[in-house]
Amino acid sequence: MHVLGNSTFSKILGPGVRVGWIESHPAIIERLSNSATVSSSGASAQLMGSVLEAAMASGDLTGMLFTTRQLLARRTAAVQARFEQVRVAA
Repeated sequence: MHVLGNSTFSKILGPGVRVGWIESHPAIIERLSNSATVSSSGASAQLMGSVLEAAMASGDLTGMLFTTRQLLARRTAAVQARFEQVRVAA
């Protein structure tokens, strides 16, 4: 059985980030690493990959994700409160 999982940083950092990862058995990863499958539009995203590596190593990515989660939680609470106001008024 061959199982692959893939994800991207575009949902974590922003839509223009064309860097992701593949999860699978090491033998499959080895085969894929030598193919065009791991590149985007024919060229790997080396610069963005380096930026991401530095952000993860420094802890900046963790801090950014914490801040983003707080912001989204406040927005979610505001939307839920507004829905509740509309429901009660109806």
